[in-house]
Amino acid sequence: MKSDIAPLFYLLEKPNKELVLSRLNHDKKLEILNCASHFLVLENGVYEHCSKEVYIDDALIAYSDLVCFSPNFKSKIESSIVSLFDSDFNNNDSNFKIFDKSIEPQNFSYKNKLNKESNYNVRRNFLGKKKPSKEQQSAIDICENGLVVNSFAGTGKTVLASYIVEKLGHDKTIYTSFLKENSIEAKERVTKNSFTQDSLAYCHALEKSPFKSNFNPKNQNKKSESNSVQMILGLPRKLDIGKNTLKSYAISSIVQDTVANFCNSIDDIVLPRHVPIQVSNDKSIELITGWARNYWDFLLSNSRDNKHVIKFHHLMKFWSLRPDIQLPQEISNIIIDEAQDTNGAFYQILKNHSDRNIIVIGDRHQQLFKWRGAVNTMSLFDLPRQSLTLSRRFGEEIAIGANKLLSLHSEPPENKIRSLDNIKSEIIFYQDGDVFPEHIGAILTRTRAEIISIAKNELENGHAISVKTEFNSVKYLCRNIVALANGKI
Repeated sequence: MKSDIAPLFYLLEKPNKELVLSRLNHDKKLEILNCASHFLVLENGVYEHCSKEVYIDDALIAYSDLVCFSPNFKSKIESSIVSLFDSDFNNNDSNFKIFDKSIEPQNFSYKNKLNKESNYNVRRNFLGKKKPSKEQQSAIDICENGLVVNSFAGTGKTVLASYIVEKLGHDKTIYTSFLKENSIEAKERVTKNSFTQDSLAYCHALEKSPFKSNFNPKNQNKKSESNSVQMILGLPRKLDIGKNTLKSYAISSIVQDTVANFCNSIDDIVLPRHVPIQVSNDKSIELITGWARNYWDFLLSNSRDNKHVIKFHHLMKFWSLRPDIQLPQEISNIIIDEAQDTNGAFYQILKNHSDRNIIVIGDRHQQLFKWRGAVNTMSLFDLPRQSLTLSRRFGEEIAIGANKLLSLHSEPPENKIRSLDNIKSEIIFYQDGDVFPEHIGAILTRTRAEIISIAKNELENGHAISVKTEFNSVKYLCRNIVALANGKI
């Protein structure tokens, strides 16, 4: 593989990446990994781990967004394309197609990005000959003037979103979700005009923000240096928070966590309720609230250096406080998926776009991210409402169990989940260490530890497993378990 070709790999969508990797040998994959290492400056230990045959495919896909965010990536792509033309590269292989990245370059045009043919193919390939159900058709009929759809699991919200986009127009509609996995799926099933909420902020708010020169997407798992925060805010060496005493570096961390909670909230200023719950001392809560307000003002002052980390939640909050920063007027329809997990800042951004047609889709009883400031927006929009209640994932016994459980909720649903008559299902309770039957369809767990425990137990009993989780660390760990079981490590 020519070194100039390697960067082009990172422009591919995930399914195309997987196709390419399935056709490359390990040496070629190492060349692509070397490209990632060039942009990300991977440590030796990390590089050695990722270069192992059992890990390299996952590593290349996991690093894709970070590579695309790199400051010099765009210029490298330009030189790669020029190099390919100079070498008379024959680009007639119809099995490979480069799509747009999930994080778009700034100042792009939706009209240039999309075309009717590509979006027609998306709808045709996914919907096929499917016809909307009566509930879906009722939602489609009223989607032009705003809509809230409460959709139970398996009731066809993705199909509904596809039909809504088809009716409203692909070139006038965007689909957005918090999780990247949902956005990727929507690109394949709903519309190419699909974005994560972070990518929208990156495209439309970063250029006008005070964070432009300091924002680095690779730093999302880092925190600002504690010494710098301490000097700027005049933090004490110790602080009694109630149950224990924090040292200066921990005080810095908790101030940054307070700012993060504020950024994910619907509030305009930092309030005592944004202070993490481990602080129980009223005086300390008051002090931390004041320090967090000062630190937020400092971040907005554009007087930072690289010791202070800017994250997506800072950018999102800035956008929410600037109603003048608008999406292009050509976008008249906004579909928000998994709306029950939308954070307060993005909800405010949607309110700032009240002149657009807002379609809110989600399950108000399936909120997973309240811990990071998610606001259950299903009840906050004053829009016409429609429910999807017929699930195609399970039979009557599971539907009865689900309805009993939901009836105990503080705000039980108005409508009950319905099921298909031709699906047989049952609910069985197992104890730790029990072996699941081989015909089992899915195992739901609440914690990551349970995923790992069940995966280990199933492998030891000779059962094949497939893990679906939003946490990459769990995916890597489960692959380690599989590799260990197969004697590869």
